[in-house]
Amino acid sequence: MRKHLFTLLLIGCLYSTTQAGEPISFGIHSSLDFCYRRLTNSSSDQWIKSIIDDRNKTETIRNGFTAGLLISKPYKQLTFEAGLNYASKGYRTKQIAVRFNISNPNTDEFVIFKYHYNYLDVPLKIYRNFERSKTTYRIGVGFVNSFYINNRVKSLYYDGSQFERKTSSDSGFYDYNNYHISLTASVGLIKPLNENLSLGADIQALYGVSSFINARIHGMFWNLGLNASLYYKMD
Repeated sequence: MRKHLFTLLLIGCLYSTTQAGEPISFGIHSSLDFCYRRLTNSSSDQWIKSIIDDRNKTETIRNGFTAGLLISKPYKQLTFEAGLNYASKGYRTKQIAVRFNISNPNTDEFVIFKYHYNYLDVPLKIYRNFERSKTTYRIGVGFVNSFYINNRVKSLYYDGSQFERKTSSDSGFYDYNNYHISLTASVGLIKPLNENLSLGADIQALYGVSSFINARIHGMFWNLGLNASLYYKMD
């Protein structure tokens, strides 16, 4: 309930600032992300802790991305911003040694699994702006509402001479929550290109605070990415 109240509060602030002051800006953006997850045990079962320990040893960071639309409204030294994004998050395994080629036991075989989770994200952020000459530096904080779309598991198998790729839509051992929330923070700058267009660049972090897994193992995503944005200020 508190999460939804925070969302409504920030939407209310964004709406109230549209009634006066500087014009609204619309934008597009994309971000290349380093993605991973953290796992926690929601029960006291030791076997679940063992599963988490094993997964932490075999899983690692993978590349992801975020892209979407933005609407922002300056108000004094602040900027309120909302968005609608498509986000691909997840993680991958390290190389897992396998032995499928029995006829040649000396072959170095391995497989890598990449887990892709696709979401519709609704970020809500507040920026504190610092004007320096014609450049605006900014620090942003906020949260991201994530709505589950689907997931894919991609496997990469190496048989000693060539790679074989496969994709599966199977959700595996877990059910996934339709909604989770994350905190986000960023630091960056905006540079005007002309009277209406501005180009932005930010280093952005995302830290999940609710689980995307509906199981006794809880999973929270985190991302670290470089975000590029283009804004058009309405007259």
